[in-house]
Amino acid sequence: MNDKRKGLLFQTKKQMNNGAIATGLGFVLYLALLAMGLELPADLVAVAFGVVGIFNSLSVLEGRRKDKE
Repeated sequence: MNDKRKGLLFQTKKQMNNGAIATGLGFVLYLALLAMGLELPADLVAVAFGVVGIFNSLSVLEGRRKDKE
């Protein structure tokens, strides 16, 4: 993947990997909050990290599309 591109989405493989790690940590945090009975904070965490996950997925898809060209 070309690391010199500019734009809104994650550009480098390291950024995309970090996005995937953050999404996984968000899931663990969601489960921990849910286990403690904190449903509203758990829901907020799920939404926030869900957005990060979608953003990361779009970044990967864009990177793959550019690499095929």
